[in-house]
Amino acid sequence: VPDVIPVSDSEIDIQLEVYEKSTGQANFTMGYNGAYGFTGGGGFEFPNFRGRGQTLSINYQRGLNAGSNPTSGTYFTPNNYGSQNTAAYQSFSISFTEPWLFDTPNLVGGSYFYTERGQGQGNYLPFDIQQHGGSLRWGRRFKWPDYFFRGSWMIRGSTNKYIADDPAKFSSGFNLNDINVIEKDGYYSFSSSGL
Repeated sequence: VPDVIPVSDSEIDIQLEVYEKSTGQANFTMGYNGAYGFTGGGGFEFPNFRGRGQTLSINYQRGLNAGSNPTSGTYFTPNNYGSQNTAAYQSFSISFTEPWLFDTPNLVGGSYFYTERGQGQGNYLPFDIQQHGGSLRWGRRFKWPDYFFRGSWMIRGSTNKYIADDPAKFSSGFNLNDINVIEKDGYYSFSSSGL
């Protein structure tokens, strides 16, 4: 019920008490594809995190290639020094956005992601890939040409690590003269990064 507060003979203020409703989303996915077999995962998104319009999002996906042989030299087998992952595919991401930084019309955000892609019968690459990186975002609301006009900019960086049990496997995607392959515990790897 609104409170009516008289201000003058011709004006009143109407005072409303508003309670924010908790919001959020959860998603779960399941599927099948030729490269990674059965895939599944899920995530959470909180579009009004902490009650100030911030957005927090967390996602995880995993795939297991049922036709792949876990002893075929893939880096992601449980017996090796790697990630202890028997899945042919795995990804994780988290992001946060602040739409109104320090009570100004500036938006800032950041994200982090990690992905593993293992070799397998359905995967056309004969080596494993680990990728991780992140992004930073900045945006602003402008007064011209109207109040709803916005601009945003993002910078993204990532590092890829390629792993195989035989350095010759890298030749189906890279020029071996252009990469610096490192051997450790019977596995060969090299990294690349960029913005």
